[in-house]
Amino acid sequence: MQELQAAAGESENPCLITPADLHLYRIVTDRRLYKCDETRPGCKKCCNFGVSCNYGDPNAPDLQTTYHGVDFEAPIKKLPQKQASPLESCFFAGKVEIFGSVKPGLSRISDNGDSMIELDNECLGRLDRFITRTVLSVGPPQTAVIFQSEMAELVCGYPYLMHMVQAVTALHDRILSPNPNPYQTRAELYHASRAAALFNEKLSRPLQAEDRDPLLATAVLLGIASMSWMEASSAEEAWPMTLPKPSDLDWIRISRNKAAVWDLTDPLRWGGRFKLMAEAQVRNQEAAQITISRMGLEELPGKLLALCEVDEYSTIDSNPYLSALQGLAPAMAVESVRANLLVLLSFLGRIDGDYQELLKKRDPRALLLMAYWYAKIKGTMWWLDRRSMLEGAAICMYLERYHAEELEILDLLSYPKMRLGLLY
Repeated sequence: MQELQAAAGESENPCLITPADLHLYRIVTDRRLYKCDETRPGCKKCCNFGVSCNYGDPNAPDLQTTYHGVDFEAPIKKLPQKQASPLESCFFAGKVEIFGSVKPGLSRISDNGDSMIELDNECLGRLDRFITRTVLSVGPPQTAVIFQSEMAELVCGYPYLMHMVQAVTALHDRILSPNPNPYQTRAELYHASRAAALFNEKLSRPLQAEDRDPLLATAVLLGIASMSWMEASSAEEAWPMTLPKPSDLDWIRISRNKAAVWDLTDPLRWGGRFKLMAEAQVRNQEAAQITISRMGLEELPGKLLALCEVDEYSTIDSNPYLSALQGLAPAMAVESVRANLLVLLSFLGRIDGDYQELLKKRDPRALLLMAYWYAKIKGTMWWLDRRSMLEGAAICMYLERYHAEELEILDLLSYPKMRLGLLY
């Protein structure tokens, strides 16, 4: 947080400029740093980067944004409320007419209060990439198009949400770059700091009806960013290999707080922008719970259960590992793909106070369960990868270095080490 405050203090607002043409932003970059993978019907790299694929057409311009030619004055058209595969969502995104709330000659966004943000071309470029690319990659594929449609209209009315959109898109840009810097950029730090300050200010006051939807959207993006942001460039610099500090495991608290904001804002209420998305998520969660209920602890290795001293008499009150094991079991039983995201993330919902305390104390059995989960979610979503790789590897290193005499633990480490690419 000190880094965020320092970055915010460097300038009153690095995005303040004289309003210029607010035409749809065209990505400008060095073609040598970006290469089409020549996949049909559309290049995955081009799709992820937010540009049209020009393979096979020598007359097509390089790095043309997928929404080129959209009428700026046209009102936003709602996307069809249907489920779509990630591939369909990605290509359909290019047809969305965005920025209906941003008109030529206007770059200032305020919220009827004292909050305001002004956007320069860099900020507009991030807004574009968020709507046409990043927003489609933050949750399950079943709800991505709905989230995209509503965010395209919502983001331009609330500065705290716009700041969070800027921070997450800057993070995504960095992750997608050819040689990603392990540390946050100045844009990420500044916009995250402003988003957090304005977000907390809103939550500290009586809830206004118009803030329900943007607060929920901000909480979703904040949870994603907290999972990805790390002050480490290698496993040696990652928890638990580092010296203990108060901020250890803060990302778990932030991720779990999203449930509190969900209850506060009630997205299932009549008239809520995210009602359709919330209903789809509830259906997915119910399906996930059915999957979870059918999968007992037998999905886990018997040696792991024995190590955690689980038997038929174990309860959550008597065994501090049991709740985490009950969240890990269904995740271990399903494929590590985006469609199973809710089941894979169910582990986070089972991290209770006792288990979290064991993690803070670096209890070897609690760490081992965490390593299994990190290994399982690796490769599922871009915002899960960095923490799962670095902290997963750090846990394996920590256990091998400081618990080498515990042969059962070393034996059970073979699975996470294999999944994390630590076995050669």
